[in-house]
Amino acid sequence: MTLTRIAVLAAATVLSLGTLVACGTENTGNEGGAPPGSGTGSVRATPATVPPATDPGVEFMKMLIAVGRPCHPDLPTEPPEPPASPGEEPARTPGGPLPTDERPPGPPAPATPATPATRPASPVELDPAQRCEARQHVRRVTKELDALPDPTPARVRATLNKLGYTDGRIHGLERAGGATRFVLDLRLFDDPLCLSGSVQGGTTAITAFGVSADVDIEDVKRPG
Repeated sequence: MTLTRIAVLAAATVLSLGTLVACGTENTGNEGGAPPGSGTGSVRATPATVPPATDPGVEFMKMLIAVGRPCHPDLPTEPPEPPASPGEEPARTPGGPLPTDERPPGPPAPATPATPATRPASPVELDPAQRCEARQHVRRVTKELDALPDPTPARVRATLNKLGYTDGRIHGLERAGGATRFVLDLRLFDDPLCLSGSVQGGTTAITAFGVSADVDIEDVKRPG
């Protein structure tokens, strides 16, 4: 997770939380003790109490920010600037106009034939910040899975869910040879971070690897 990416994550989380708006409800009041049906009651709007909604995607991003923050000590702690209100002119970017992708007239370039995907694809290399984040995830997952007396796939999934890893991020969960294997897809934006793990008899082994955003995680040759 690059510094830019974790900052974008923080901004996206704040904006997502800011979209929870309480709606008003209409109540028919009996002003002055007027009986129902007398026609003298007033209709007034009263604010509704809406319980805070929990969005799995937002909670997952908040978890990624919290786990990865030690790897980015220079990350600003101030909240991002709110978006411009309607009618307000957005901030201008200093400098000249953006370059255009103009090409001289002429015949179109010949199309490049598509290359069939290689299965399995090779993992991509993680940068130092991503390896640091991988260690943070490995520590917290290992601590919880090592404590499971019988790490069945169902119990492993429940433990990972409790840690903030949603079902859509858990792949290949199966029991083979007495060990429960799983893969965690932590990719977001340009970050390729994924984890491949197994747990058996109170011992958890997890390896970090990278998967390009345009590659299916099931098509990658995983370590271990």
